This record gives sequence, C-alpha cells and structure tokens, in this order.
Amino acid sequence: MVVSAAVRDDVVLYEPLLHPEVPDTEYKRVLRLPIDLPWTDTMLERALHAREWFARHARPWLFARTVAVDKVVAADGFALEGTRFRSRVVAGRIRGCTHALVVVASAGPEAVVESARLWAAEEPDRYYFLECFASATVEALLSEARARLCARAESRGEALLPQNSPGHPGWDVSEQPALFAVATARGSVALPGPLEVLDSGMPHPRASQLALFGLTTAGDPAAMHAGHTPCRNCSWMRCDLRREPFLHPLRAS
Repeated sequence: MVVSAAVRDDVVLYEPLLHPEVPDTEYKRVLRLPIDLPWTDTMLERALHAREWFARHARPWLFARTVAVDKVVAADGFALEGTRFRSRVVAGRIRGCTHALVVVASAGPEAVVESARLWAAEEPDRYYFLECFASATVEALLSEARARLCARAESRGEALLPQNSPGHPGWDVSEQPALFAVATARGSVALPGPLEVLDSGMPHPRASQLALFGLTTAGDPAAMHAGHTPCRNCSWMRCDLRREPFLHPLRAS
C-alpha cells in the first residue's frame, strides 16, 4: 500500500496507481460478447489498442476506509458514522456488524477524455472498446480490494461480508453521494485520485464505483457468504452482464 502523509489510520487501502489484471473473459463480458467467442482480427486489434493505451496513459486507483456501523434504528435502514441510509436489504446484511469498509475504485479520468476524443474523431469501435476496458478495470479493482480486505479480515479473526453498492437491487443509487461523503469523512480524507459524485448519484469520472463491505467475526453464520460474488446475491435475473458461473444463482444445485 502506498501511503501519503494525508492518509489516516482508518484508511486501509490507498493505491494512487494500480493496474489490476483484466482477464479476457471479464473484458468480453463487459463488451457483451460470449466469453467463448474467439476474437476476430478486427476485434482483437481494438481490444489490444484499448489495453495498450490504458496501460500507458491511465491512472486507476483504489481506496478503502474503515467506518463505524451505528446501531440499527429501523428495519428498513442503517447508519454509518451518523449518516442515515434507507435500504432494508443492506440493513439486513450488516445487522450485528459494528464496523464496515467503504471502498472507492476508479479507472481515472484519462480514459474518459480519450474516449470522448475517439468519439469526436468518428472512431466508435475504439471508443466502445476503451470505455468497456475502463469499466472492466473498475470491477477488477473491486475484486482486488475484496481479496486484500478478506485476507486482512481473516488475519484479525474477522470475515468480510458481500459487497453492497448504491444502484444494486435494494439500495437506491441516489444514496451514493451520502456514501461518498462517509468514505471521505465529509472532505477530511484525501482520495488517491480525482472523483466527485453528482447529486443524481452519478460518479465523475464515470468509470468509478463505491462499495460497502460489512465486517463480522469469523464464526458468525453470516460469514459463510463472505466469498460470494455480487452476481450470487443480485436478484436482476435478466442482466446480460451476469458472470458465467452465476447465470442461474437461484437454481438449486
């Protein structure tokens, strides 16, 4: 972890430049291509161009901070460090937790600027492949965070619960600004890179995501779900981005 003087003790991940591995299977999923579909020559050229440009110019980053979970004040909501949120789903998942981790991941602003240039230059294919690679990078950053934070929790006798993000089923995206305020301790914590969240909940740059992971003791029954992917818990069955191993997450095995 790269740490600056501005990082506080409650910040457990602070990576101002982190290029995670993005497997072709995940890249194809975000491109909305079958993961077993061979690349055509044109597709491969576009994919390699996006990867190579991103490796040279983009500055993706990752951040995570420990926050206190207040006592549940209502069945349909929860609170983090005095900030109230409305989500029966998340309240049920983190009930009993005293702490959680707020993770912020961003592909950085560079790909947004370049994709806009490509669109203006009438290169829609290159635009689309770069946009999708930036999105796949954010998901890879969250996977990286999940692995690191899970290992950290295990070393402390804790377990990391599944990811929750505003915009996922059961948690309205309009609450993303409030989660962002908690992540940054209302502006008193410096992030590794530029990010703002609009009142609508849209992050800028757009290839960015916030996530909340509850922390519980390793023996807690809720910990049995700690290794699940978001697709395991997601109820949006018609999603065409669902990861291949979890195409039918509710079907009995």
